[in-house]
Amino acid sequence: MNKKIVFFPHWYPAGIKTISDLFDSCERRFLPFSSFRNRFNVKCNFLQYHSILSSIPQNWKKLLQEGSEDPVTPPTLISSLSCKAMYSILLNLEDLPPPTSEKKLSASGVEKSDLNKIYLLPFKATREIKLTMFQYKIIHRILPTRRIACYTK
Repeated sequence: MNKKIVFFPHWYPAGIKTISDLFDSCERRFLPFSSFRNRFNVKCNFLQYHSILSSIPQNWKKLLQEGSEDPVTPPTLISSLSCKAMYSILLNLEDLPPPTSEKKLSASGVEKSDLNKIYLLPFKATREIKLTMFQYKIIHRILPTRRIACYTK
């Protein structure tokens, strides 16, 4: 069986080495957070555990739940990929959700055909990294301010 590896330095000594270690084969589901902490006696928070679970591809989860002994393996080893190749693979994934700013931009009257140009604008306008990141945050509407939001019911 080709095992998928999970690595956190403080999880490894506790015996958590593969994705299947996080899976309860009797109940055919991933361990709840409390069971995980009790079984392995690992100090971690809820977000760290669930971020690992959410990063597992759906087809791997299905294979674990169905009890298959040979999960689907990536076509190439990660160790042999360059950063550029990995980035390209991630960009070509079909099941990625659209950026959260896309709805806001569409609501303000921006056409879908212009979105790519808008997203690339900060990187073409300047080479100064601080200005680029500032423009990126403005476009994606993630620029923090001291304004307190008031919500009404």
